[in-house]
Amino acid sequence: MPITPAAPTIPSLRCTDSMKHSVVESKASQVYFVLIKEKSLLMNAPIFYISCGSDGDSEINEERSNNPVNTPSYVQILGNGMDTQDTSPSVLLFFGTERYVFNVGEEVKIWGPKDLNYLAAAMQHFISDNLMEQFDWPGRVHDSNGDANSTSQKIDDHHILLNNGFVKISAIVLQPSQSESDVSGKNPASSSVIYICELQEIKRKFDAQKADSLGLKCGPKRGKLQGGEPVQSDLLDIMIHPDDVLGPSVPGPIVLLIDCPTLLHLQELLSVQSFSRYYADTAENVPNSSKNVNCVIHLSPAHVTKTDDYQIWMSRFGAAQHIMAGHEINLGLDRSCLPNLTSPQEIIHELQSKKQKIMETSSEKACVQATVVVTKRPRLNRSALPDCMEGISRDVMEIVILGTGSSQPSMYRNVSSVFLNLFSKGSLLLDCGEATLGQLKRRFGIEGADEVVRSLRCIWISHIHADHHTGLARILVQRRDLLKGIPHDPLIVIGPVQLKDYLNAYERLEHLDMQFLDCEHTKESNTIVESLKKVLVEAGLETLISVPVEHCEPAYGVVLKAANRVNRVGKMIPGWKLVYSGDTRPCHELIQASEEATVLIHEATFEDDLLDEAKAKNHSTFSEALGVGDLCGVYRVILTHFSQRYPKIPKFDETKFPDYACVAFDLMSVNLADLLDLRSVMENLKPLFLDEK
Repeated sequence: MPITPAAPTIPSLRCTDSMKHSVVESKASQVYFVLIKEKSLLMNAPIFYISCGSDGDSEINEERSNNPVNTPSYVQILGNGMDTQDTSPSVLLFFGTERYVFNVGEEVKIWGPKDLNYLAAAMQHFISDNLMEQFDWPGRVHDSNGDANSTSQKIDDHHILLNNGFVKISAIVLQPSQSESDVSGKNPASSSVIYICELQEIKRKFDAQKADSLGLKCGPKRGKLQGGEPVQSDLLDIMIHPDDVLGPSVPGPIVLLIDCPTLLHLQELLSVQSFSRYYADTAENVPNSSKNVNCVIHLSPAHVTKTDDYQIWMSRFGAAQHIMAGHEINLGLDRSCLPNLTSPQEIIHELQSKKQKIMETSSEKACVQATVVVTKRPRLNRSALPDCMEGISRDVMEIVILGTGSSQPSMYRNVSSVFLNLFSKGSLLLDCGEATLGQLKRRFGIEGADEVVRSLRCIWISHIHADHHTGLARILVQRRDLLKGIPHDPLIVIGPVQLKDYLNAYERLEHLDMQFLDCEHTKESNTIVESLKKVLVEAGLETLISVPVEHCEPAYGVVLKAANRVNRVGKMIPGWKLVYSGDTRPCHELIQASEEATVLIHEATFEDDLLDEAKAKNHSTFSEALGVGDLCGVYRVILTHFSQRYPKIPKFDETKFPDYACVAFDLMSVNLADLLDLRSVMENLKPLFLDEK
């Protein structure tokens, strides 16, 4: 639907967060845009879109030289992080064949606030150097040698970022009206960027009927008239001028992207002088330079947009349509795609029917294969409870698998993160991939996730690959803000030494309120520093030991051992033991460390048929991961970190799958008291994925 003058309105917003982006999460860099060159990028994304271009009936013209703006232009809201508020709203603008993404940070040319340079510097520890050269910000240009200068093309307070004869994108840097500082006295990155996107005016429409009445035949003369030249009539003794056959020009669409993150920024926004040319209520005062805005996309948070000052400011754009794409639930949210509510009884009945079908199919196969002798390896006896679970209560420890996919997020599996809930004794995170905070909010709710972040005792990171740590800074910033003004110790972060370089560079953006420990210093329990010993005691843990594994260099697994406890009659009960592999090939060090573990959480990236690929990428197959559990006498094995080629359930041989192991899913929770029943999980999960298999 084209954006045309109409009464001011906030249209219903239909948006989705099902599309995830592989992007370093940052609260510091507010809004930045990416120049997209690939024509097909994101064309099939499940998103809300609203057109904002010229005549909707116009034929799409790929040739700029004919009419560069006589094509539909529109906006797509890729997702606004509304359910968990852990990511920034993402917006895609289509102008003919040009595409510009706002708030996605992994494409061709990236513009943003000047402090984005610090984020780029932090990312260089795990992102290719080629991408580092693509960051830029308003006010910075490069000379012929590629060196950065401090001046740029500027009109008033507008920085012209792009003007290619088709679209002009300019930026206004918005600073808070007074400096903000956190409890450490450091200044967090506080600049925000407003973008103004203007298409060229739409060329005057040729009136063929008028041309016919003036005796002008079809041919090159009509093209000359469109180009502004007068021509001689073919049938009449008159000169025909362009005004005789061309209608008035139509101003090109103008789209504003407004990010006003705080009330301090709002004071500055209201004082931006160059906005006067876009206000409808000042058009009469500046007739030669006034411009009509078609669409305003508001990325500002609700506590800003709902103020009287902001609402009055919005009304100054007259008939412009306003899209509220910030973190808020909008009136008119389209619920047409939501499934109907199904009762628990209906779900149970459906699953029982599927389970019965599986049993019948299995019985038929058994009859056909009755003559085949199958010899299974003898299994260790895992039907009896281990000593550590004697008299166990449900408030001792719970494992929540926040992300079970490898490499990058997908619709069904986020990247690596394991949350260990120790209840009254706090909690730990093992790895912290992108969107870990969002997963916590999906599992515990907004307020519950805040409590989880407050209670964190330690975050342990296995290695420097981005899918294992790019959610870390967001968690640390959230904890810092939640504990502001409350006495507390910095959060201990344990990881490979390269992670320290990244965190130190990131702290130029904002204070992270953490203490870093190298995994090398936690390889043996007797080398643990005092601050970690204190944390372990408070968490009811005896040891935390990092174990070198075979993946990248360096990479680690981790062993956690709970302190012994005394039961009601004074008997000493050994503490539970949990091992998390990180990413690894089966290796001697991890096998040795996993001896008689209560739970082994092991990566199983590839199916057994892809052993060569697993070896090449230093990952494990299904059977290899299960073999580690066999060798170590582990009580229960949870498999995770599956290749994204398996979107819902990984490929494995059911006949070889032991009853002491299970496949993990995002947000799956396993209480220590329920480990005995974990062996029944796979059997009951089969009906859920009958159609998939």
